[in-house]
Amino acid sequence: MERKEYFEAIRDLPWEDVLSKFGLNIHYGPYGVAFGIIKCIVHHEEHPSLVLYRTGRWHCNGCGCSNDIFDFVETKLNSYNRAVRFFKRHFGIDPPRSSQS
Repeated sequence: MERKEYFEAIRDLPWEDVLSKFGLNIHYGPYGVAFGIIKCIVHHEEHPSLVLYRTGRWHCNGCGCSNDIFDFVETKLNSYNRAVRFFKRHFGIDPPRSSQS
């Protein structure tokens, strides 16, 4: 799998499926273009402020961090390699091939 295809496959995963692996619950509601919020994984907070978008993006209104699903998992696990293994183990998405020959 090429790098671009790898990240597209991850971006297309439903947030619900990814977050359930961490035991995180989504608060659903009428949030405009977002479909739900959770407590931020970057900073400690009492009320949810991390907004989830169906496009595979997220943004925290509290600390300003934002990115995509892969970055979310990488941040949560504190490791790029752990994130790659997470997506392989739970979703069968093989890591991208090395660009080196």
